[in-house]
Amino acid sequence: MVNRDLGQTLRLIAKHGDRIFYEGEIAHAIVEDMRRHGGLLGAADLAGWRTVRNAPLWGTYRGYRVSSNQPPGGGVMLLEMLNVLERFPLGQLEHNSAEYVRIVAETMKRATIDKDRHVGDPRFVDVPVERLIGREYAAGLAEDIRAGKKAQVPRLNAGAPRPDTTHVSVVDADGGCVTMTHSLACPPA
Repeated sequence: MVNRDLGQTLRLIAKHGDRIFYEGEIAHAIVEDMRRHGGLLGAADLAGWRTVRNAPLWGTYRGYRVSSNQPPGGGVMLLEMLNVLERFPLGQLEHNSAEYVRIVAETMKRATIDKDRHVGDPRFVDVPVERLIGREYAAGLAEDIRAGKKAQVPRLNAGAPRPDTTHVSVVDADGGCVTMTHSLACPPA
């Protein structure tokens, strides 16, 4: 896979530092793309952006301590899924067998439903983190899966163009990190 635009973006950040993404050449390209495609971000949004550091969200899985990111990131979904999957003997099932895939898929569907209903930026949405990653809640979800109940994931924009996202993170030997996310609207399948 060759992605010349991403390569050039990463070279510019390496040469000029992260501010070029928010105020320099890359920022100007983002603002122009937003303008052309009806996006909501402007130059002031990028220039005013600052890193927010949050404590990690912690959980456990089969004796391991797991850390993930706080909302609006996907850490709530991850810990919810691990709490549900911990209630099944996955190691005793044939990998990718019908039962294995059913359990994992039903777990993922339930976490997606919860993400769509409850997870957002906590500056604007009350996210019930403790309930969603709670053991009691996971036990109820696992019981439904064990009983064969199928979850239906409602799609709010069914039939509309969907955003597809590509996400790349690069970490160097010194711990420097660059994360790029690119979304584009694709016609419905």
